[in-house]
Amino acid sequence: MPNTLILCRYNPGRGGHAPSYLRDAFLDVIEDLPRWQPGMLEPIAEVHERAVPLSVLCGLLWNCPDLLPGLEACEVERLTGRQVSTYASAARATKAMLRRRVGDGASGDPCVASATATEI
Repeated sequence: MPNTLILCRYNPGRGGHAPSYLRDAFLDVIEDLPRWQPGMLEPIAEVHERAVPLSVLCGLLWNCPDLLPGLEACEVERLTGRQVSTYASAARATKAMLRRRVGDGASGDPCVASATATEI
């Protein structure tokens, strides 16, 4: 992970308590998800003044057991059709929804959906 995204001991591969700036960026992007449609650019979060595609942010929170706030959990459940309670479950549901929508409506990758955090 580049130092610009992970500024602590958090390791997304092992999970654990994710930094608040990653969790906050995810919450900010969730607010924009209802307006996102296939064919549009993938939603982008800002982390340390860097543009981070939602799919990459999902990967960074993939193993985060922190509880997702109730309102945001309801929104993710409404959009994805999956029950979520943690950032990890929300990240997995959201990434699956992104893959479905990109596959259903776009003629290719609308953004850098396959980018990894090391490419940012």
